[in-house]
Amino acid sequence: MQHFSPLTRWLLLALLLPLAAQAQTGGVGIGTITPDASAALEIKSTSQGLLLPRLSLVQRDALTASPTAPPVPGLVIYQTDNTPAFTPTTGWPGSRQPGQPHRHSNPGPARQRLDRHRGRPGHGGRRGHPG
Repeated sequence: MQHFSPLTRWLLLALLLPLAAQAQTGGVGIGTITPDASAALEIKSTSQGLLLPRLSLVQRDALTASPTAPPVPGLVIYQTDNTPAFTPTTGWPGSRQPGQPHRHSNPGPARQRLDRHRGRPGHGGRRGHPG
């Protein structure tokens, strides 16, 4: 075993410390050695996909009903039964959760008027044109 002098140890530390600090500030890349700077995680593949945690409806409901450890906003799972889907456990603004009606199932008068005039000259809904 070789022993390094104190000066050599300090030089190695001075050279390696900035590299370690830089590695901690960048994102993680899977399938790439240069992940995009705006991404915490970048996955590149032309033959494989991302596999998220898979839970049944009962398991998902137990997760979201936990009073001691409620899921963090943004947690995503794949529900495997009933209506298989990607399920945000706390919901995305404007998204439809399983069992909820589609948000345009009753479009209201404004949407109906747009649909009625679609395709007719002068009713394109653009500024300066009658709508």
